[in-house]
Amino acid sequence: MRMTSCPRRPAAKRIRGAAPLLFLLLFSACDQKPPFRYDFEQASDLDNLEWKCGVLYERAEHPAMTGKSLKLTLYPPPEGENGYRGVVFGGFQPDWRRYESLHLEIHNPQPETLELTLRIDDREAPPYADRFNRVLAITPGGNRIVIPLAALATSGSGRMLDRKTIRQVRLFAVSPRKEYLLYLDNISLLAGRNTTARD
Repeated sequence: MRMTSCPRRPAAKRIRGAAPLLFLLLFSACDQKPPFRYDFEQASDLDNLEWKCGVLYERAEHPAMTGKSLKLTLYPPPEGENGYRGVVFGGFQPDWRRYESLHLEIHNPQPETLELTLRIDDREAPPYADRFNRVLAITPGGNRIVIPLAALATSGSGRMLDRKTIRQVRLFAVSPRKEYLLYLDNISLLAGRNTTARD
């Protein structure tokens, strides 16, 4: 019996023709970023948080929150020094144009109000005057905060942020004078009254 081997050259052509398409599909899949939505029910929610010195964070439960939340411990800087203590959100889908507002839930277990700064960048490392900055008064107990995206203007010129290129969101305390504990949950974009950011 005579066995005929498969021709190699056509097969090689098929592989060469498919390789660019396969690479493109793999590159596109890797390039996809998650929506800006953090409920901390999955450990993967921590993957896009940037760790900073003077802050301890972990997924934890709190009676005032639903399910898991992000437990943040903010430590004071050394005496005589300044420091920013908080969390940085990055690696999300940058196009926010189809959403209407940013929603945050923050529980403050301390008996006093804590001031946090919300910073939103639409450019790489912008100076203070060229980014959105807002001081939030986090009162004892639960705080539900809604920021209309139409109000995202820079602190200097009042330039409206480019909602197609949102790069980073930071929430931090400036030089806290003692150790503080906070719980964050349900941080997301709202497209309507009850519609959050989805894949």
